[in-house]
Amino acid sequence: MGNQLAVASTADVPSYLLDIDYAYQDTMGKGKVVKTLQCRSDAENGHSVVVKLYIKRSDASVDLVQHGKSLRYIEAVLSQHHQKQPGLVAWHLMEETDRAVYMGR
Repeated sequence: MGNQLAVASTADVPSYLLDIDYAYQDTMGKGKVVKTLQCRSDAENGHSVVVKLYIKRSDASVDLVQHGKSLRYIEAVLSQHHQKQPGLVAWHLMEETDRAVYMGR
């Protein structure tokens, strides 16, 4: 009874990272809606990256277009102020697939 969240277990999380070029290292926190993951980029230098993972529910009809527009606007504003405020870090990865949404910095 009550609301059921369709959340992948920690064991399922690395399979979602196959859609993007990042290797799973660890889960940060215990988010139920958005998972925060420590990953390593598969590029030559292999930088450490924090990736926010939102797993889409198969039965929900959530329109993420408006949320994406808002996030791109916030990214643009943060990028403009980066020289004055180096503590403000915009995300470098914003990607949506049929299974999930990824944001990384």
